Amino acid sequence: MTSLLVPPESVRGMTCLDRTAFTVTVELPFLKICGTTLSKTIPVLKKYLFKRRNFKSVQRENDETVIYLNPMLIKTFEDFTEKEKKQLLEMYENFGTAKLILKYDNWASYEILRAILPKEIDVPTSYSIIGHILHLNLRDMHLPYKTIIGQVYLDTIPNVRTVLNKINMIDTTFRNFTMEILAGDENTITTVKENGYTYELDFSKVYWNPRLSTEHETVVINFLKIIFKADVLNRRVAKKTGMEHIVMNLPALAIEFLDVFFDSFDENEIKQMCCQPPTIHLYCFVKTNKGEDACKLGQLLIEQKLGCKLSSDSLIELHFVRNVSLNKDMIRVSFLLTENVLKGEEPAMKRLKTENTVDVLLHLKENKTAKGNKDKTLQIDQQLQELQKEVHQSKPKMKVVNTEQEKKKKAQTATLVQTDATTSLVEKMQI
Repeated sequence: MTSLLVPPESVRGMTCLDRTAFTVTVELPFLKICGTTLSKTIPVLKKYLFKRRNFKSVQRENDETVIYLNPMLIKTFEDFTEKEKKQLLEMYENFGTAKLILKYDNWASYEILRAILPKEIDVPTSYSIIGHILHLNLRDMHLPYKTIIGQVYLDTIPNVRTVLNKINMIDTTFRNFTMEILAGDENTITTVKENGYTYELDFSKVYWNPRLSTEHETVVINFLKIIFKADVLNRRVAKKTGMEHIVMNLPALAIEFLDVFFDSFDENEIKQMCCQPPTIHLYCFVKTNKGEDACKLGQLLIEQKLGCKLSSDSLIELHFVRNVSLNKDMIRVSFLLTENVLKGEEPAMKRLKTENTVDVLLHLKENKTAKGNKDKTLQIDQQLQELQKEVHQSKPKMKVVNTEQEKKKKAQTATLVQTDATTSLVEKMQI
C-alpha cells in the first residue's frame, strides 16, 4: 500500500511497457451520504474529490452514495473548514477510509512517463494532434524510450490511433518531414476539422500545424469575408476594378522571393498596378533577443530584401503569429505592392546620405619595417580616427546647389580641405 498518488518506483527505467507493473493499493478517505442530499453535498466537496482517469469519485453502493476524497487534501473529518463541517454534519452518515486498487488505466500519461523516465530526463509533454494522429518532436535523450512513450500516449489520449515522431529538421520546400511511427496504425491519411471546415490529408506528405488554426481563421475572416463584402459586392454596384491578395505562406523561404517584384514590370504595367495595388501577406521567421520587437524586426527584414522602406501608406499590418522556439518567432507582414516597391526605390533619407558621401583616398608608401609592428598599427588606427573627425568638422554645411558651376566649386572646396588633412596625416605617420 502506498500513501502517495504515484506509480510504484519499480517501473523506473522501463523500456518495454508492462501495464501490470503500475498496480498499487491506496487508502482513500470517503463520505457516505443520503442520496436525497447529494445535490447539496457536491458543491461543498467538489474541490476535495479524488479525480483520477477512469475512476468515478461518486459511486453508488447498495442504497448508499460514497464520495471518495483526495487523500492529499483530506485525511480526517477535522481537515474541513468550520463552515464546511457545519454543512456536512447535516448531510453525511459516515466518514472513513477504504483501500482501493489503482491500475495502469487510472494513471495519466504524465504520471506514467514521469515514473518510467530517469529523474534527470524531462517528460515530453508537447505534442500536436492532427485528426487521429499524435505528433511528437522527441529530443535525443528521449530516443531510448521512444517506443514506450508512443505506447503510453496511444493508451491515454482519447481518439488517437497513431503516434509518430519527427526524425529530422524541416528542410523541404513544402515543410513536410520524415517521420517514424512509434505506436498504433500506420495510416497517415487523416481527417481534420478546423473552423467549421473538414479537410482530408496525408500527414506524411502535407504540412499541417494545428497551432496555426487561429491564424487560419484570421486570414479567412479578415482577408476573405471582409474583402469579399468590400470588394466583390461593392464592385458590382460601383463597377470598380477588383483587389488582389497574395499570401506568401512559407515562412522559411517566402522572403527570398521578394526581389522578383523589383524590375519585373515596365512603366505602363506599374502604372496600372498602382491604381489598385495588390496586397502581400508574407510570413517569415525572425530571431529575437530579450526586449526586441519581433514585428519590427520582421518589417526591417522585409525592407532589406525589398531594397526600400515600407511607408505608412504601404504598410498595412505587423502581426505576431506565434513563438516557434527559443528566440525564434513567426511574423506576418501585410503591405501594398506600391510603386516604390516595384521600382526598388530607396528611402529619400538613405539616398540623401549616399549622394553626399565623399571618398578619401590615402596614397601611402609601403615601409617594410613597419610590418608586424603592433604599436605602429595602433598609432595608425588612432590617426585615422582623428582624420575622420577633422573631415566631419571641416565639412561645410549643406545648401541648395542651383548650377553645375556652384556644385563643382563646392566639391573642390571640400576636396581641398580633406586633401590637406590627408597630407598632414601622411607626414605624421612618416610611412
